[in-house]
Amino acid sequence: MNTLKRHLWIRACCQRPVWRRAALIGLTIGLLQAVVHQGEHWVHHEVNLSVVIKTLCSPLITFAVAFLSGAAAWVEQQLPAEPGSLQS
Repeated sequence: MNTLKRHLWIRACCQRPVWRRAALIGLTIGLLQAVVHQGEHWVHHEVNLSVVIKTLCSPLITFAVAFLSGAAAWVEQQLPAEPGSLQS
């Protein structure tokens, strides 16, 4: 990875819109997934350590995916257009 891209990735990790979008999309979808996949265990009080870990991991994983996606999009927007590319 060249120096410019590395610098842009560091800057992307500090951008509020990247964090906001990751929290809004990642945590919302992650909580929905947790409800769909582990909700029945919680409703029927069949909760064990495995269910708790899965319930906590689901929002964290989707948050991480949304964060990386948002940061990658931010970096791409900041890169100068290459000659002959279709970017406007």
